[in-house]
Amino acid sequence: MGNEKKQTPVNQIIEIDVVKSDLKKVLSSHKRFAIQGKNVENSQLSWINFKITDEELILSTTDGSRALVTKLKLIDSFENTGEFNLSMALAAKLSFVKGELDQIRIRKDGENVEFSDYEFNSTQKLTVKPEDDIFPDIEKVIPNKNNFTVCVSQKLIKDISSMKAPLGFVELSFNVSNNLAAILVETNSDNVSQQALLMPVDKQKQSKEKE
Repeated sequence: MGNEKKQTPVNQIIEIDVVKSDLKKVLSSHKRFAIQGKNVENSQLSWINFKITDEELILSTTDGSRALVTKLKLIDSFENTGEFNLSMALAAKLSFVKGELDQIRIRKDGENVEFSDYEFNSTQKLTVKPEDDIFPDIEKVIPNKNNFTVCVSQKLIKDISSMKAPLGFVELSFNVSNNLAAILVETNSDNVSQQALLMPVDKQKQSKEKE
């Protein structure tokens, strides 16, 4: 995963507002997609990349084989753009208190990045990683959707994780001629074998029902 783009100069000030509850949730997700430990803190694989465009905050993490990219719409950007890296281990420890104002301000000034909650008059500060180091351009390596796409409820993941899989693996069988056909899920071990039929979601139908 390469990236030829230069990092934001360390002395450039960036300031944005995003939805606090959304940021809290996605940081928890990104923690799973970065490696952590005392011996890896100088590695790109242990960082989370913050990229600010005119309309979005784009968060990226990768452990070298898996990757996660999240795009959050900005409440306000103050016409700033740029990017920087933080330790994912530290970013995952940021604490956000639920309140009436669901908004957090992120401000990068020099080597400091502040996460300010004005409702509770609290600020948490982290230090950016060196600007010389370039984070992989993950968006370039994420493929387009394949012709065969199955839409599933997030509950399906919980259903699968509830099955007994001693080796940590499950087999999923799809009907490639019908993306709405039941998905066969199988786990096998010396003592226990399980089979489950789980249903995909008709996204278009559900979208119409919500209208």
